[in-house]
Amino acid sequence: MRAEDKIRALNVRRQSTDRQYQDVRPIFQEIRDAMLPTRGRFSVGEERRGTGVNKRIIDNAARRGVRILRSGLKAGMTSPSRPWFRLGPHDRAIMNEPGVQQFYADAQELMFEVFRGSNIYSMFDHAYTDLALFGTFGGLIMGDYEDVIRTQTFPVGSFLIAENERDEVDVMHWGAMMTAEQIVGRWGAENVSNEVYRAYKNNTLRQPFEVCFAVEPRRKRDPMSKLKTDMPVAFFAWEKSATSKLLEEGGFETENVLAPRWETTAGEVWATNWPALEALGDTIQLQVQHRDKAQAIQYSYKPPMIAQAGLKKRFRNIPGGVTTLNTTDLQRGGLRPAVEVRPDVTALLGDINETRQRIRESFFEDLFLLISNDTRSNITATEIAARQEEKLLVLGPVLESLDRGLLHPVIQATFHYMQEAGLLPEPPAVLEGTPVKVEYISLLAQAQKAVGVAAIERTIGFIGSLAQVNPEVIDNLNPDETLREFVGQVGPPPNMLRDKDEVAAIRESRAEREQTREVLGQAEPLANAAKLISEANQRGQEGLARAVPL
Repeated sequence: MRAEDKIRALNVRRQSTDRQYQDVRPIFQEIRDAMLPTRGRFSVGEERRGTGVNKRIIDNAARRGVRILRSGLKAGMTSPSRPWFRLGPHDRAIMNEPGVQQFYADAQELMFEVFRGSNIYSMFDHAYTDLALFGTFGGLIMGDYEDVIRTQTFPVGSFLIAENERDEVDVMHWGAMMTAEQIVGRWGAENVSNEVYRAYKNNTLRQPFEVCFAVEPRRKRDPMSKLKTDMPVAFFAWEKSATSKLLEEGGFETENVLAPRWETTAGEVWATNWPALEALGDTIQLQVQHRDKAQAIQYSYKPPMIAQAGLKKRFRNIPGGVTTLNTTDLQRGGLRPAVEVRPDVTALLGDINETRQRIRESFFEDLFLLISNDTRSNITATEIAARQEEKLLVLGPVLESLDRGLLHPVIQATFHYMQEAGLLPEPPAVLEGTPVKVEYISLLAQAQKAVGVAAIERTIGFIGSLAQVNPEVIDNLNPDETLREFVGQVGPPPNMLRDKDEVAAIRESRAEREQTREVLGQAEPLANAAKLISEANQRGQEGLARAVPL
């Protein structure tokens, strides 16, 4: 296909992805202006700097909620200070093969080292902030010669996305303003348009041009080819004003689009519900409430004044100021307030606090600050656990969505690029062709699993109570499977429990020892009896010998 045909097709697909975005763009802009004015870029080259961007915000409850939600998600899902995922085979039986556990443990540790040396945790910061504010994050993960992997993040408003038939985002378009010097320096003078080349040759190096980028699945390719133009994921770069030249056509071997959404509806690519959208009305109302409160207080101590018509005497409307009036003006009442306002400040503050509380709940602040926000002294651990379980059930579907749209692509791509770089240990032969299974063991993942632990504990407690009436009821409980189910939900280290075969061997050995001890215990009385009989016989023979003379 000719370059001009490819550019035309890319522009058509870009326009089709832009249609759905235009429906949510006004909402994104309103959220940005009401909560965090420095986020988002809704035109190419837009800058959000200066003091004027924050003038609309009086109460920063929503901004604080975004910050707490971002920090809670990062600490709870992808903390850089502790492991948050575990690798293993899909077939659990393979885990007992020689060298398998060690391979996955080494690979997992090496992956965490790669994460710490890259910008992955900075990307997570951006992702959780944009998810809280706009319900959608856009980024890419790519291989890097120095750090193995690098991520690129895009502000909301600067990228477009599209889904495949499995409701997974696999298309991303974005744009950027680049100078003539940057374009020529990256792609070479032979690949740029005449306009860019002319600006470069005329030494107007800082002249800006809009460059378009796209990552899409490559529909037609040669699977046996190692060329970048035959890789499964296609990458394109072209000047927006150009029609006959592509700046670059390349590709990636693994899926590299990062586009998690908070909550989605079938057929809609952008998020349909997220924390900031839920809190938007309350956030706008909160600013109005503060203005009304301030205005009411102003009316109470600095009201508008009325005076006699034609009054031209000295008037000082400041604390301690002296106002001079004629006697006739004083007799007529002089200066007096036009209105008398006595605001109920307590009621106004109560209304404001109710609005703030709704905003906090929208951003799950009551979950991540569950203990610090509760000022009661008699709260129990059982009550805290029950309330946390309730909140996690609400947050659960969102965490699963983030696993699929953000964490799994990151782990999959990192594993691929580490294999390419030869950084992974040699796997055992039994793992050849075996897909890797990822298990999340972050604080939030374990807390979600622990929700099921309560059912196990209640069942065991009920069986214990019932056993006091009828001890035979304990026969219904399978202790080994109960323990393994409990451990599976809590998520301790994998080597904490022995394998079933090893447990069976230990029990068999114990049973043999007990059987031997029992046999020996039964044999001991017989041996003692035989000894007594032998001694009695011996004494009898000795007595007989004494009774019969020789």
